[in-house]
Amino acid sequence: MKTSSASAVVVHALNNLTVTGFVEDTTTFEKCSKECFGKLDMERFDADKNGVIDGQECKTLLAETMLAVAWGIGGSPVLVALEHGSLLVRAAEHEKAKKMQIAKIN
Repeated sequence: MKTSSASAVVVHALNNLTVTGFVEDTTTFEKCSKECFGKLDMERFDADKNGVIDGQECKTLLAETMLAVAWGIGGSPVLVALEHGSLLVRAAEHEKAKKMQIAKIN
């Protein structure tokens, strides 16, 4: 008998700066987009219609989506329930790590 396990859900406070800061950190965002690219296989995202989605198309799609989310959230923090490991969780973890780095310096 198979058992199904629900994905872990975490709650984070996000605002537009959480998400845009994650996207603008090109090294971190590039790494995450490559991981997502490895999981993606959908014709509708093939911008140049060559039959495959390349890494740049995936990165562009993810950046546009994340920035649209940031715009929708706005500047006021909101509490959201997120699936563990999602890009928004990674954005929140990225922001937390940055704050911890700053605290260590001070």
